[in-house]
Amino acid sequence: MRIVVEINGNQLDVNFKKIVTFSHKIKSVIILDSQIIVLLEIPKGIYESDNIYCVDMSGSFIWQIQNRSFLSEKYAKEPIKGPYVGIHMHKDGVLEAVDYLGGRYLFNVENGYVIERNTKGRDW
Repeated sequence: MRIVVEINGNQLDVNFKKIVTFSHKIKSVIILDSQIIVLLEIPKGIYESDNIYCVDMSGSFIWQIQNRSFLSEKYAKEPIKGPYVGIHMHKDGVLEAVDYLGGRYLFNVENGYVIERNTKGRDW
């Protein structure tokens, strides 16, 4: 059966039926076999840094992306306030998210946990 996924502002529809409504507009989605990864567009002035969610095809929440605060002492003392602005799936099934400063992070799609910060190809 072919699955039809539509974005209507902050609402996600699957097979022409609303399955979930988010607090902010949906920027993009990645459709997997039984899950949908959702990136929310966070308006300026709203400090939400964990704006990636995973839902199943019926709209049940599976996970929200893990906070990056544990990656360094700096992040733990001064939490990241900016959102993710892009997502894409690697061929090996790892989710990459890009934050508003260009930082790239790899996540496990099964649970939303941070695998590592992706610094490949960057000299800084």
